[in-house]
Amino acid sequence: GGVKLMGRDNVYITNIPLEEALKTYLEALPSPVGTQIIGVDEALHRTTAKAVFAKRSSPGDHCAAMDGIAVVAERTHGANERNSLKLKLYDDFEYVNTGNLMPRGKDAVIMIEDIAPLDDEQVEIIEAAYAWQHIRQVGEDIISGEMVLPSKHKIRPLDLGALLSGGVDHIEVLNKLKVGILPTGNEIVQSMTELEKGKILDTNSSVIKGLLLELGCEPTVYAPAIDDPAILTAAIKKGIEENDFLMTIAGSSAGSKDFTVNIIEELGDVIVHGVAIKPGKPTILGKIDGKGIVGLPGYPVSAFFAFEKFVKPLIESWYGLPHAHQQVKAKLTQRIISSVKNEELIRVTVGQ
Repeated sequence: GGVKLMGRDNVYITNIPLEEALKTYLEALPSPVGTQIIGVDEALHRTTAKAVFAKRSSPGDHCAAMDGIAVVAERTHGANERNSLKLKLYDDFEYVNTGNLMPRGKDAVIMIEDIAPLDDEQVEIIEAAYAWQHIRQVGEDIISGEMVLPSKHKIRPLDLGALLSGGVDHIEVLNKLKVGILPTGNEIVQSMTELEKGKILDTNSSVIKGLLLELGCEPTVYAPAIDDPAILTAAIKKGIEENDFLMTIAGSSAGSKDFTVNIIEELGDVIVHGVAIKPGKPTILGKIDGKGIVGLPGYPVSAFFAFEKFVKPLIESWYGLPHAHQQVKAKLTQRIISSVKNEELIRVTVGQ
């Protein structure tokens, strides 16, 4: 494809390869993601801004791991089936339940199943205990000062328990990225009641919103902007002002006009327009007031692929998350003819 310079530093590229387009765009956009401190109870599915270290050990004291009696292991040596040993309450043992702090001076627990009560104050054992038997020692789960979670880690339900056990009740996380979704086109409606002949229901916004929620973003869907340069310009300005990042979705009818690229050019910079992928070729990657704006194609499959190939990796890189797809090797069941100009993305059903 050809390359030509457009006003200021803009580059209009008609058929740039996918990887090159994404790299160019990533380099042109600084990350808009800041950080905030929140309570651990609000932190599920948020991403850590930096490594988190335990403020205390868990357990914080030696405690019983079983119901039974706490003893001094050394004093039980010699007990066996032929030579049982009698122990006296308070002098030789104390009763404990699972989770109880170990009584001072005691260093082992004998399970309740392994003792034979003789009366209210005496028990009999036929097996010696060893030091630290059935005891959860200080720091068995978490040691004060050790790393509980790494940076750029998406917090799972189990992580909440680890954080609280390590004495962490507040945590620094990455801000939720505010992303605007602006559908465009005279034919686009957002309500079934408005759906009449010649109108098209805006399904793209719902799909894109769902994908953004999965990534941990805070999406806002705007009312469709009609094909009028002044109205579309005002809508884009508003979307840029109210969000960290904006996506426009082109009209999906063949006759709909798309003024988006010209407006982005007037208000900021068009970094890339036209990518060598199919579907998704007319994707626009731009920047206004230092914020990213992506123009997605209107055809639903194209919009989805453009999101997956540009917006998703962009957000994942800002959040520091790995961008990986599961790969499987499979045999095609029918012939697929592919263009030599574009990287084609084909939807398939996989079976075995």
